[in-house]
Amino acid sequence: MNRKMVNTDRVVLYSVIAVLVFFVLACDSETLVGLVGNSKPLTATITEPMTGAQVEANEPLALVVSAPDSKGVNRIEFWADGTLYSSQNNPLPEGSTAFVAKESWSSDVAGQHILLARAYNTKGQVSPDDTVTIIVREAQPTQAPMSTPT
Repeated sequence: MNRKMVNTDRVVLYSVIAVLVFFVLACDSETLVGLVGNSKPLTATITEPMTGAQVEANEPLALVVSAPDSKGVNRIEFWADGTLYSSQNNPLPEGSTAFVAKESWSSDVAGQHILLARAYNTKGQVSPDDTVTIIVREAQPTQAPMSTPT
């Protein structure tokens, strides 16, 4: 094999390697994750309560929302019947790849209610909404204790 041809092949190989190394160093981790396909999309999932849950009027209902994202979740919002009623920020300023928020909700209005969760990541992206429908029942009247005559 011609020695000049071998040297040319090495130059081309080293040039390709140099370009690849430059590309890797120039990209931030988010771009690299996106290129290799390991990126998890931002989601918000209401894990409690389940759709169809029933609660008595004015009785607190525990809500739990889980939000994973490879870019870092920094906020979860809780909505009830189209109105924002709570927003929880991640205690870590840079966000975290998994964030779970808990909230308590109650209503004095009997009937069907739609609860919604939404998450935000550190890049300003918003998750698709997750919703559950719950039923608030009329509060049962409490009976006063009977007194005995003396």
